[in-house]
Amino acid sequence: MTTNRLFLQMFLTAGFAAVAASLVIFVSVQIQLEKSLFEKAKGNLDTQMVFAEFVARDLLTSGELPADSAWIDKLESASTRLSIISLDGQVLFDSQANVEVLENHRDRPEILQAAELGIGQSQRHSQSVNIDLLYIALRLDGEEGPIGFVRLSSALSLISDDLNSLQRRLLFVVLVTLAIVFFVSYLLSHRFYQPIAEATSHAKEIAEGNYQLRLPGRRADEVGVLERSLNELARKTEDRMDRIVESRNQLEAILSGLDEGVVALDQEENIAHINRAALSLLDLQGEFIGSKIWEVVRIPKLQSMLESALGNSQEPNRTLMVSDRTLEVHVLTMTSEEGLHVGTIIVFQDVTERDMLDKMRSDFVANASHELKTPLAAIKGIMETVLDDEAMPKDVARRFFERVLAQSERLNKIVVDLMQLSRFESYRDQRIRRDKVDLVGAIRQVHSTLKLSAEEKNVRLDLELQEPRLYVTGDTEALSQLISNLVENAIKYSQSDSAVVIRLNREKNFATIQVVDTGIGIDVAEQARIFERFYRVDPARSRELGGTGLGLSIVKHIANLHDGSVEVISEPEVGSTFTVKIPLIT
Repeated sequence: MTTNRLFLQMFLTAGFAAVAASLVIFVSVQIQLEKSLFEKAKGNLDTQMVFAEFVARDLLTSGELPADSAWIDKLESASTRLSIISLDGQVLFDSQANVEVLENHRDRPEILQAAELGIGQSQRHSQSVNIDLLYIALRLDGEEGPIGFVRLSSALSLISDDLNSLQRRLLFVVLVTLAIVFFVSYLLSHRFYQPIAEATSHAKEIAEGNYQLRLPGRRADEVGVLERSLNELARKTEDRMDRIVESRNQLEAILSGLDEGVVALDQEENIAHINRAALSLLDLQGEFIGSKIWEVVRIPKLQSMLESALGNSQEPNRTLMVSDRTLEVHVLTMTSEEGLHVGTIIVFQDVTERDMLDKMRSDFVANASHELKTPLAAIKGIMETVLDDEAMPKDVARRFFERVLAQSERLNKIVVDLMQLSRFESYRDQRIRRDKVDLVGAIRQVHSTLKLSAEEKNVRLDLELQEPRLYVTGDTEALSQLISNLVENAIKYSQSDSAVVIRLNREKNFATIQVVDTGIGIDVAEQARIFERFYRVDPARSRELGGTGLGLSIVKHIANLHDGSVEVISEPEVGSTFTVKIPLIT
């Protein structure tokens, strides 16, 4: 629409200029024609005045017209009126009117002017012949002075007729000229408008993101410069947009790969960007770009943090609870070079596991201190008793020393289990040994090692091996420790004349190790916690049997290090079944 208006303006401007020029020319030519025709008529009268002067002198001096009146007839055929007037204004002769009815002409303008200057001229309406006439009067002088006047007149209508005829021809020429000018103006306007229209369309395409379009740019004039400039603008804009898109994609890839949730806000607290981690941590689903942060995340404490950050103060507690997760929040405000607020970055970090590990570490320290303090206190108390009683009988002292030895063994076992647990907890996938381990061989070795302990407690230790060989990838020592801990626990908590069964079979791509006993069993409420460090179902009985409370925790860590799992199915006074699954070598 804009370019159409431009074309119309160009065309109409040229047209109006042509019309104005034509009007000026028409009026100028008309004035010149009218002046030329008037001069021509006046010239004719001046020529005829030479003959009229002779006729008038004869009449004024002799009182009679010449005998030959052919010249007067020619005047009439040429539409020229002859009048001979005396000095007092009386019309003596008129070629077109009756002199008896004519008024005195002394006061006629041309007569007054001729009487004064010798010749007079005027144009006015004649009452006697009822037409507009051009008058030329000449004063005739004799030897003794003026003797009268001769006057010629010609109808102005003749001039008007000639003028109208010429005007019609001139108007025709002007109209034809205007038509040609308008046609040429249309062609020229279209010629200049077309590249401008293409450039305008090209600019719109650039504004809409189509940067691949190019204009010819072959012209040497300003339009060609404009086309080449637009092409260069499109190329540079395309390069900039490619770099911006590449940078944006890189930034989005980086933000998407972060475990931390990142939310970017503009100066109006509208969400400008939110990564997948933030959506997951805040339990959000959907598209929220452009929405207010407080409409999406309805957590009053977060709004308080934002207000504190914008007020250049710091919220003392920077954590939020969302569902069952603990989030640590960092708010960064962004300002321009002029110090104006332009946006905000909010970073959410899930510290649930860290807090849980901190609590576990704290509990571990407390439990380890307690477990170590008990045997140490017992040893210290026994030794003080022995040292204070020098007369103590040898058999009594021997019993005290045996208790010291038992407490020392218990203390040593706790330290060994702690070292093993610390070792397995510190392992990473890249540090644990990745040997090819035959689980059948490992189970047979554990069975052979613990068979004597089972017999001492009158517990039968059975093997049920459904495969001759089952291979997994892992640490032989760690896997043997896992099996040993499960079997020792089963023997320890089994009644006399019972059986403990070690099973090994294949389930799809997993090797399944099961240790089944018919011992005291575990209550359902306790089953979820038995893999915690230092947790005992029956603390008194566990200590009596020499348990440290770390065996099952070690089992869980070893299973996890081998990409496996461990679970328990148990019923009090019926028995327990511990199942460990380890991926087979494929």
